[in-house]
Amino acid sequence: MRTKLKNNEKILFKTQHHWVVLVNSFLISLFIFGLFVLLYAVKDNASVWILIIGLLSFGYFGYKYFERRFDIWVVTNLRIIDEQGVFSISAKESPLEKINNVTYHQSVTGRILKFGDIEIQTAAEMGATTYHKIAKPNELKDAITTAQEEYKQNNILSQAQKLAESMSGNSIDAGDTIDCPYCAERIKAKAKICRYCGKELNQVS
Repeated sequence: MRTKLKNNEKILFKTQHHWVVLVNSFLISLFIFGLFVLLYAVKDNASVWILIIGLLSFGYFGYKYFERRFDIWVVTNLRIIDEQGVFSISAKESPLEKINNVTYHQSVTGRILKFGDIEIQTAAEMGATTYHKIAKPNELKDAITTAQEEYKQNNILSQAQKLAESMSGNSIDAGDTIDCPYCAERIKAKAKICRYCGKELNQVS
């Protein structure tokens, strides 16, 4: 993955397009190479360069291979990253708290070969986005929902901890307080003026 992770961010799950997306590009490259082989066979005194040029047709398949390799979906404890690009890079991220729903669909063939389509609904204006022929779509869905649950629990714990620290910081140790000799309200021992009655306390020991 080429996207830089944030502080305290960790990868929980990673997937990509299933290998079936390469079948069409392989067949196209194989068909073009077959045409060059046929041309070499039927042409008198054909140059071996015809076969070499035919082999270059597999460059298309090679590009599609690397395109699939760099087209990935990564689930972290903070977001989902959709990253793609062979020579350049394009990355789209969706924070876990912005994801409303995740569903997936697998055909019979998809269940056998473990690929399918997954739909992710976010709170953004674009709404739902569907990705086709994803490897292990059920595991991707489970990883997202699990990450969301952990993210919510961590937020609740963090808020509770901050509230506890705030209350602890605002609380006053009984040993550091005295009763105001004028109004009998509880005030800090180091206070110079009573916060309740406004009397000066310099003369009070």
